[in-house]
Amino acid sequence: MKNGEIIYSKAFGMASLEYGIRNNPETIFNTGSVSKQFTAMGIVLLHLQGKLNIDDDIRTYLPELPDFDETISIRHMLHHTSGLRSLHALLGLAGWRSDDSRTNEDLNRFMQKQRDLNLINTNMFFCPDKEAALLMAKRIEEVRKNGDSLGGVVEILVKGVPPGLGEPVFDKLDAELAKAIMGIGAVKGVEIGAGFEAAKKLGSENNDPILPSGFATNNAGGILAGISNGDRIIIRAAVKPIPSIIMEQKTINMQKKPETISIKGRHDISAIPRINVVCEAMVYIVLADHILRQKFVSP
Repeated sequence: MKNGEIIYSKAFGMASLEYGIRNNPETIFNTGSVSKQFTAMGIVLLHLQGKLNIDDDIRTYLPELPDFDETISIRHMLHHTSGLRSLHALLGLAGWRSDDSRTNEDLNRFMQKQRDLNLINTNMFFCPDKEAALLMAKRIEEVRKNGDSLGGVVEILVKGVPPGLGEPVFDKLDAELAKAIMGIGAVKGVEIGAGFEAAKKLGSENNDPILPSGFATNNAGGILAGISNGDRIIIRAAVKPIPSIIMEQKTINMQKKPETISIKGRHDISAIPRINVVCEAMVYIVLADHILRQKFVSP
């Protein structure tokens, strides 16, 4: 192209080997994700030329996008951390087939109909804060270059738990959950609700006032006296760093002589996010067990 006009156009190869159809300049291809790479490169070039900034709010260019009370920048779109749902998934749920023809107007219409953001599943850490997720990724890369590893904290929030699960002494729901989470490799600590912060509070600060609409706060983490109170259950697990690291460490050999060791090969920098779904599964198992117990003893 020159000055916005096509000055040379020619096609090569076959558009379809099955039907023996040759390519021509008018052949239409579904380039799929390749088009995203060209789009991203074009945006980066515009950023370098000062014609836009990748930290601009995307609504500057797409004012019709709904306001989700969250700033969605061009950078978020480039890194797939905007929270906007996959249009492929939405079209599938709406009954569209993968080979159905779709226009920009169709895609724009689906985009405008989104009512909230799906931030948890837009990053590898399952982090609801897209800015924090980017910082986590940056930190992991820094530690990786140093041959070291990282720990972290996994928070599990459970909604819709019925009141009455658990027992007041031997099978406390919080004790059962803590036992299950502590049974996961690399977990070195568990807290529920305010957890260790409760030790720093006064009783008047830690108590959860009860209002006609429910509990005003949730320092108890959804469990009182070992029994669920109907509020959200909040659990945090402290995960230790992966011990197998490239960085040299001091140790001893079989003769108890001092040596240094460096673990080679492929190793994760952190147990997070792999451990996230394991923690979630353990919580599901414990809750399912207590629900079955309650149904068994209830009339």
